[in-house]
Amino acid sequence: MRAAHKIKQKEHRARQIQQELTILCRARCNLGDVPLQKPIRNGWYKHLVMRTDVSRRKDAHIFQEMLDVCARWVWGSDKKMADKRWLHNIKHNRDWQWAGLAWITKDKYKLLSPKAKTYFVEYEWKWTPWQGSIKRYYCHVPKYYFVTAYEKAYITHMRVVDSELERKIAELENQLLSNELYSYSWNATHYWMNKWWRKRDARKIRHRTKTALKAYDEEKYDQLVGKALM
Repeated sequence: MRAAHKIKQKEHRARQIQQELTILCRARCNLGDVPLQKPIRNGWYKHLVMRTDVSRRKDAHIFQEMLDVCARWVWGSDKKMADKRWLHNIKHNRDWQWAGLAWITKDKYKLLSPKAKTYFVEYEWKWTPWQGSIKRYYCHVPKYYFVTAYEKAYITHMRVVDSELERKIAELENQLLSNELYSYSWNATHYWMNKWWRKRDARKIRHRTKTALKAYDEEKYDQLVGKALM
């Protein structure tokens, strides 16, 4: 009984921390961002565009409409990294129909014009007892209508940061990741709060932050944040 009581106490404490953390994370999202006076170059995007001869067709706007709804862009710090991530998505991203183009849901299908809809085929993606049949839509436009292209990527906005809020969030996250509470919270089963994923992602974030700070004037950023908060 004593052991069961301790487990319930830990579960209750984990839930309390999670609820508080949710409130703080929402507050962080609501801080918004500020536009940079000068955009910062930040890698490359790889994506699909229409082939030159296809772009000259009278119905080219139909295929552009498909790209606007179905195309997927991949970012890389350089073209080689973008290529690597592109290949990874081809092999492992189940939402990709084929390279750079994704299956779409019924909600996105409704956004298409009647003419564009004729290029899509409906199929049953899955069936569940509580939702019934869930549909997705497959694009049957020939692959050779599109080719890959690269586009320079820029950071145009910077998040407003509240250091005290970040400190509280980090403190609560560390409590949930502690050996005492980790197995009693939902964080253990969510990859974005998983200990291994957090360490890996933290390295990436630190690298990107250092790169951005080297390219930007901190004094100007502080001035922009000050204006946004007035």
